Amino acid sequence: MTASRPPPDPSCWSWKCHSCGRMYNLAATRRCLHCSHRSCIGKPPNKENRYRVCRSAFDYEGWAAIGYYRRSQKDLSSAIQENRARQTKAELDEERLNRFINRTHDCSKDCDYPSECHNERLRSRPSQVEASPVDCPIDPALFATVETIESIEQEDSVTKGNSSDNDGDNEAFSDENGTSDEEADQEDGQKDESSDEEDGGTDLD
Repeated sequence: MTASRPPPDPSCWSWKCHSCGRMYNLAATRRCLHCSHRSCIGKPPNKENRYRVCRSAFDYEGWAAIGYYRRSQKDLSSAIQENRARQTKAELDEERLNRFINRTHDCSKDCDYPSECHNERLRSRPSQVEASPVDCPIDPALFATVETIESIEQEDSVTKGNSSDNDGDNEAFSDENGTSDEEADQEDGQKDESSDEEDGGTDLD
């Protein structure tokens, strides 16, 4: 492909209705004109949609060729004005990537497909993306708080265990006391009866 000749027009961004299988251009409609189903592109398959979702088709290669052609024509005109050699495709791509990273790009000129600038930034900085949690370290006091909570829970469990043991001992002690109280009541009753008999005998005398 030469930069002097424009590439063929890319295909339109289209989507396919999963209910009836009809194809539509995404720029034209997002509701199926045959079954009135709304496009569900990007939604996860689940029981409600019977694990079927609409699919989309995007001509990445065609739009990449169009984007490169536009940028090369712009570079050609600037090279003629500045009287310098034209840049290669690798140089143009590197400059475009730098604009993505520095956020000085223009999506209408630099992006060949939706969200390309965002995806290229993430792809060019995987180490920073992986190291992002280090930028916000966790406060060591939180670990102390967690340890304190765990120690409190352990103390509570030990206290509950001791209280249950004490309750068992108290129940056993109360049972023993209950038996001794009954015996004491019986002894007191026998003493009262004997004292009544003695009093009766004294009265008879």
